[in-house]
Amino acid sequence: MGLLWIAAPCAPAVQGHTAMRGPTMVVGPQSRRFGVVYVRVVRFTDVSAERIEGVLARIEESGGPPPGVPTTGLKLLFDEAQGTAVVMQYFATAEDMAAGAQAFSAMDASETPGTRASVDMCELKLERALS
Repeated sequence: MGLLWIAAPCAPAVQGHTAMRGPTMVVGPQSRRFGVVYVRVVRFTDVSAERIEGVLARIEESGGPPPGVPTTGLKLLFDEAQGTAVVMQYFATAEDMAAGAQAFSAMDASETPGTRASVDMCELKLERALS
């Protein structure tokens, strides 16, 4: 299993913000080429294992993203020792990311892993796995 590096310029989410567009950087022989990919990165605090288990159960039961969220992928990272989590939501276009952001921002706080600490709207610039 390789290590995954992701580097992207991020801007805090603000009303009307559209993620930056630009060329995708590909570095080294094991880098993966891809078109423009957008990632909404949300950091949560006050996260417990029980809340994570609940979120994971809801995701598994739903069989897909919530209505109005045109996401192409999802990653959830959990640091139990610090009580934090990071959720990375992947989108094909900046418009899809904005629609997803609107839907996720309207979610009830009880449906999230914890207290939303920050939201960044990013363009993926590098994804690299090392063997």
